[in-house]
Amino acid sequence: MSRGRLCLPLLLILIKSNGKECGLFYRKSVVFAGGSKHRGHARFHFRAATTGTARHYIRDHHAWIFLFFAGLFEVVWSYFMKQSQGFTLLVPSILMVVSMIASFWLLSLSLKALPLSTAYTIWTGIGAVGAFLVGITVLGEQVNAGRVIAALLIVSGLLLMKMSSPN
Repeated sequence: MSRGRLCLPLLLILIKSNGKECGLFYRKSVVFAGGSKHRGHARFHFRAATTGTARHYIRDHHAWIFLFFAGLFEVVWSYFMKQSQGFTLLVPSILMVVSMIASFWLLSLSLKALPLSTAYTIWTGIGAVGAFLVGITVLGEQVNAGRVIAALLIVSGLLLMKMSSPN
């Protein structure tokens, strides 16, 4: 059988950054291989045509998203650590390890574009405030003015760290 290739342009985004345009092109190439066990598998290709600082904007934007989800996974693994009852229950212990690996992996991805001091501070802050909120809402832990003020100070420190970050 003959091989055919069908290329579909799916998305074109134009981003303005510092007065310079950046075109990000995404296309999906589908390869049809007749008589093969890999019939009709798809390959995805990304190509960025960047000028100036637009490429850094895309990378930094993704780094902040990775960092946010790394912080959320930190909240998840701390919750499952509590639920594992000292690693005596198997399922919460496994979920804790899986979410811990996801958290560290996403943190490492964000460190490719963000400074260590900024990324680590925000990661631990999201984890601390998130664990505080989960403890109150899910686990029924005590709420008092001192704990709420401490959480608000952590959040204000995170916002100040984000605003003062060079990225």
